Amino acid sequence: QFHCGKPSRMTYHNKEWANKMLEVGLTPSHNGQPGGKMTGQSMSDYPTPNGIFLDALNKMPDAYKLPFISIEGQPKRSTASQPSGTTTSPTKKNKIKYSCPSCQINAWGKPDLNIVCGNCQIQLVSIS
Repeated sequence: QFHCGKPSRMTYHNKEWANKMLEVGLTPSHNGQPGGKMTGQSMSDYPTPNGIFLDALNKMPDAYKLPFISIEGQPKRSTASQPSGTTTSPTKKNKIKYSCPSCQINAWGKPDLNIVCGNCQIQLVSIS
């Protein structure tokens, strides 16, 4: 819109933007669902049925398509504590603490790293 149209206020999606979305086969919607408002501050979209976007996507070779995983309808993650009597599988740690046995300097990194202390030239040990 800055080059070929009339931009609206910052981050607002106006009618000109909505019309361009429709032109390329995407239906703008404030909630990502049919019937949603087509203009606004926070916007989403969905492919227009039988539209140009879906037509182009269907013609695209599978080798160029990225996997699409929808989170729609998935249960939301809860931050509340687990009810008593339930168990969860242990989570794998992404980072662990390493420490120099001589000077006690610490570092964090992926499990199974081979880290040497730059001061003592001693291999750091993992602290679980």
